[in-house]
Amino acid sequence: MPQQTQTAKGASMADIDPSKVVAVFEYLLGPRLGKVTATAVLSSISLFILFWCFSGIWEHGGKQILGSLRWFGMPAINEGAASVATFLLILIFYGVVMVAILFFIGERLFRKSVSQFALDELAALRNEGIETVYTVRVSNEQEFTNWKSTKADWEKKLRAHIENNFPKADYLLASHLGVVPLQHMEIALNTEHLRELCYVMRQLEIIEQMITSYRR
Repeated sequence: MPQQTQTAKGASMADIDPSKVVAVFEYLLGPRLGKVTATAVLSSISLFILFWCFSGIWEHGGKQILGSLRWFGMPAINEGAASVATFLLILIFYGVVMVAILFFIGERLFRKSVSQFALDELAALRNEGIETVYTVRVSNEQEFTNWKSTKADWEKKLRAHIENNFPKADYLLASHLGVVPLQHMEIALNTEHLRELCYVMRQLEIIEQMITSYRR
């Protein structure tokens, strides 16, 4: 029962995930334009909240600040001028905050979420697959059995690395290869070996596509 409650809470949190808003814009306007639009909308909302709340800021903050200054012996200041001055002061403060927020949002929306270390490790796994699986010659059934074991270990490491360091879409692409057409290969021992080699070749193509797409 607690596990079901926890699952329900997780689903509820996923339903209000702000990233889904960005996904809607991306679907309607395309990846780059959608992100720009999402950033503009978030900026507009933030500025609207700032101006909408200004009257409250003045009533519950500006007047008190002005009264404190007068209490310390500051000369009398016209309330309209004080209102403008306080607004500008608050606007500068909130402007700095907004710049920091927008910079963070821009970084989150536009930066590539995959580290260079993850890309380097993916490239190393690609080379390992070529050297220990794809180019290895198999001449009998025993070698074929050992080869399948090596291939399975390599795929397990590869997919675990992608799952832990890359977006889910990349993991699904790399773990579900779909329909892979058979190609003639002279090094294939039998039909099963040929089919497995074609899967390995498709896997390597996907890895190369991922490395190219995330390369800085």
